[in-house]
Amino acid sequence: MFDPPPPLQCKGIEAYERTWDLLFRYHKSGTAFDIQELSVTAGQDVAFAVAIMRSGPDSSSNPAGKGGFLFRLTVGLRKFDGDWRIAHEHHSVPATG
Repeated sequence: MFDPPPPLQCKGIEAYERTWDLLFRYHKSGTAFDIQELSVTAGQDVAFAVAIMRSGPDSSSNPAGKGGFLFRLTVGLRKFDGDWRIAHEHHSVPATG
């Protein structure tokens, strides 16, 4: 998985689970994620989905995020033994400046 806050990249389920610890350090329990847009492209054994999502209002301990914030989610999937598995996940936020 690739994510805006460090670590830039994590590999394996244990490292992925630790990224949620970071999220919940700054976001209130019960944070809602709303899908604003979703596009899925799928083949026989490979697929990807891209979404524009919003983290719910008052979900962040940061006053700048009081109204929630938009982010992009990209998920790549592969079929293993007949089951779809996430092979790649990437989150990004709009650049400011």
